[in-house]
Amino acid sequence: LESLFSFLHESYIISGKKGISILLYGLPIITLAIGVSMAFGIPFPAFMFFFLCQVGVNKYFEKRVKHIYRMTTKSCKILKAYSKIIELIEMQEFKSTRLLALQKRLIVEGKTASVCIRKISTLLEWFDTRNGMFHFLFNNTILLDLHCLYRIERWRKEAGNYVGDWFNVIGEFESLSSFACLKFNNPEWTMPLLDEQAFVLEAEKLGHPLIPSSERIDNDIKAGSDGKGCMVLITGPNMAGKSTFLRTIGLNIVTALAGAPVCALSFHISHVVLYTSMQTSDSLDKHLSLFYAELQRLKMIIDAINRREPVFFIIDEMLKGTNALDRQKGAIALLRQLMMNRANGITATHDLELTKLEQPGEWANAGFPFPDGVQVLNFHFDGFVEDDKLLFDYKLKKGICESFNALVLMKKMGIHLQ
Repeated sequence: LESLFSFLHESYIISGKKGISILLYGLPIITLAIGVSMAFGIPFPAFMFFFLCQVGVNKYFEKRVKHIYRMTTKSCKILKAYSKIIELIEMQEFKSTRLLALQKRLIVEGKTASVCIRKISTLLEWFDTRNGMFHFLFNNTILLDLHCLYRIERWRKEAGNYVGDWFNVIGEFESLSSFACLKFNNPEWTMPLLDEQAFVLEAEKLGHPLIPSSERIDNDIKAGSDGKGCMVLITGPNMAGKSTFLRTIGLNIVTALAGAPVCALSFHISHVVLYTSMQTSDSLDKHLSLFYAELQRLKMIIDAINRREPVFFIIDEMLKGTNALDRQKGAIALLRQLMMNRANGITATHDLELTKLEQPGEWANAGFPFPDGVQVLNFHFDGFVEDDKLLFDYKLKKGICESFNALVLMKKMGIHLQ
């Protein structure tokens, strides 16, 4: 379909040209009339003269006809399928004003989009006959290619300007249908409350939408600011659920802002632009190290904040591609810059030094002034060892995590620590 849409912006080849009707109809009629008259004594050379005239006309237009054919070939079947989709939309009786408005866009000058799409599909089917074994004969006796092209171009004049909008209608119906299907399959999900005011993120029983309800652990979170910035720090041991929770928030924000239901009992979010730095990786072909790839993502977040976008950022373990000392200093500097710009976001970290920034005095001790009114909130996940087994409850709790399991995991993998 991409090449077909490109065809809609091509210049016309034969449509609108003077004398084209005489050429398209007059020359074939004379040729066929002489061909029939040969049975009554008209000499064969007369027929060949007009036959060769058509060969010459086709030769003149051949390059441009082939160009259009390459752009439109094999589109007829998919267009027929789309005409059926559009027809289903046209036949429905909607009550929603939005759906009625979309349906109305499928009627132009008294003609329905499905009929117009079906017509171009049929014309392209005829155009595809140029690959047939009798194409040479028919093309040089009735100018078949030019007749097809003439009708295709005439259709394009009548309906070509509306095609893009028709497919936009199909896309919007598919999106709304997907949202409706999501709600139908998950009736316990809720519609989000969107706020135009200062940043707010409040959720009750928030869950990851891709985890089955029988396995999913839901959590509550409440964060917000009056325009002065809010940073949520999440600590916890490996495998406790930090990264999954960050994805849970990100996915639900995306679906909420799209107008879809969210996997929560309640969900309140302000209008934000979501930026993330998660799962960055090095790249051999782009000559990127892990650290530099992460810096690029962080720069993207900073640039968006500098453009005064309503950013909500999600960062998973910042600056993990460098040594511990540089990581800690760099992370503190980054958080300070984000907070000085009144940014809002959430980050997961193993560095407990960052959690001390919840207290304004700690900012001063680190050599940075504490931005007035900024909130730094600490939450954590934890785990515990029972009968030499690592167990997790995946519940988000307030405060700083004090238990970590890296050494326990190393020991279980057979690494001797002494």
